[in-house]
Amino acid sequence: MNQISNKASDVQAVIDDTNSHIAALANNKKIVDAKVASYNNLLQRIQDSNNAVQVALQKRNAIPNLLNNIMSAIPRQVQLLSIANTTGKHIRIEAQSADYQSLGYFIARIKSDAILLNVTSTTGVKTSGMVTVTVEGDLPY
Repeated sequence: MNQISNKASDVQAVIDDTNSHIAALANNKKIVDAKVASYNNLLQRIQDSNNAVQVALQKRNAIPNLLNNIMSAIPRQVQLLSIANTTGKHIRIEAQSADYQSLGYFIARIKSDAILLNVTSTTGVKTSGMVTVTVEGDLPY
């Protein structure tokens, strides 16, 4: 009976030791989970910051890139009357030419080269030998 009592106390000691280790592991898991959450939060903040910097760089170079692209796409017969940034990303270009074909080619290049997105244009209005159109679209940034 004495041996059974000793063994029971040994078993209880092992159970108590196991329970204390389990409690320590649960506490360590909470600490690790808190560190993971903190790490994920910092990672998200870094990603947001990188995205903001990338958007700022794209916006900073948007107008010079637009003008460069227009310069390479415009036919010799087409004259630009105005280029306006009406709101945010929206651009309005007024152009004129002696013939419809050059203006059509210019508008097609704006669309196909993705110089502007969501491109719309007015029908050409011919006055005193010159055809004038207005092209509108959004910057691709």
